[in-house]
Amino acid sequence: MSIWSSNKLLSEWMEDNWKNILETELDYFTPEPRTDPLVQALSDSLGIDKSNIFVAAGTNQLIHSIFNYNKWDEIFVMNPDYGLYESILKNCSSNQQYNIINEKNICEFFIKLRKLNSSENDLLCISSPRWFDGIQIDVSEIMKLLENFNGTILIDEAYIDYSSKSVDTMTLANTNSRIILTRSFSKGYFLPGLRVAYAISTGFNEKFRLGGIVPHSIATPSSKFVVKLLEQKNILNAFTKMQNKIRSIRTDLINSLSTLEDVWVSNSEANFITFKLENRGDDFISKNVVPIHKVGEGYYKYWITNDRESQMFLNNVIEHCKEYE
Repeated sequence: MSIWSSNKLLSEWMEDNWKNILETELDYFTPEPRTDPLVQALSDSLGIDKSNIFVAAGTNQLIHSIFNYNKWDEIFVMNPDYGLYESILKNCSSNQQYNIINEKNICEFFIKLRKLNSSENDLLCISSPRWFDGIQIDVSEIMKLLENFNGTILIDEAYIDYSSKSVDTMTLANTNSRIILTRSFSKGYFLPGLRVAYAISTGFNEKFRLGGIVPHSIATPSSKFVVKLLEQKNILNAFTKMQNKIRSIRTDLINSLSTLEDVWVSNSEANFITFKLENRGDDFISKNVVPIHKVGEGYYKYWITNDRESQMFLNNVIEHCKEYE
């Protein structure tokens, strides 16, 4: 069940506002994207100049548009990471070369990156917190990346709303033309179906805004809903409380799992943890009633939802470790 239907405050607010949106004229926004009410609302909410904000129908469309931008000579992505990156690369309409760097360990990835012969026309795409293990790359590490990689760095922050770290990538993207930041309302606000995402960059010109991204690709109801959402402090505060709860559960899980000898667990900053069991992990998954996904050979991802389910997951891990002592 969606949080929008199970939470009384959110369900009532959604019902009232969605009904009002559908009863109003579903107008087509002006051809000048910077006058789009969604761009203005994001600018007001984030404190970012609207000329540096680019909106699209989901992060997938943004990344597809950025990858196909004719500025790049070569595009680098990390593996394992969000599978869409590699999928888009293999189907790019332009003639960019691409390079997939196979490395689970983020520190080793940085070492490999230093050895690359990159140019100012290359693009590096990374997720942070990472899709694979939830590890977040802080600003000092991003600055090191900028020193060792000569091109532009695209940072996909799909899970940023669950981070407990104070990492000001927003300011970095707003002041450094070699950083592109993407975010959406899918994970932190449980609105994947609205398909609303945005990028922050000072490195793109108006040609990219008008032609690089399909113009007006966000449906009017989706755009209006997010504009109204950004105006409602009580609704935003409700989500902040939920995100804080997920952080608290995540911390307790990581601390508890870290005490078990046969378990490796990531220091995730996302709404999931990635873990590895030394003994027969696939057996554990097959017997577990809690949703768990395999994300690599021997690695598994558990999505955090609530106290009860997380305690059930933890108990199952402990029992599994005892079974194979």
